[in-house]
Amino acid sequence: MLKISRNKITLTRGDTAYLKLSLTDENGNAYVPAENDTIYFRLKKSAFSNNLPFEKTANIDTLILELKPEDTAGLEFGSY
Repeated sequence: MLKISRNKITLTRGDTAYLKLSLTDENGNAYVPAENDTIYFRLKKSAFSNNLPFEKTANIDTLILELKPEDTAGLEFGSY
C-alpha cells in the first residue's frame, strides 16, 4: 500500500513504490536538475535522528525514486 499526504509517505514494508518528483526553486519555479546534481531519499525515524536505515538516490533524468521490496524488507516495524 502506498499513500502520500503532504510530507508523509506511507508504504507497506516490502512493497514497491515509484515516486515521481517535482522540483522547484526557492521562488516556486520549476527546477531541472543539472548533470552533476544528486537527489537523495533518506529514511530516518525523525528529522533529527542520526540513524539512517537506508538511503537511495532518485534518477535525475526521469525524476523517479524507486523503492524496491528489498529496500524495506529488513526494516523493523514502525514509523520512520
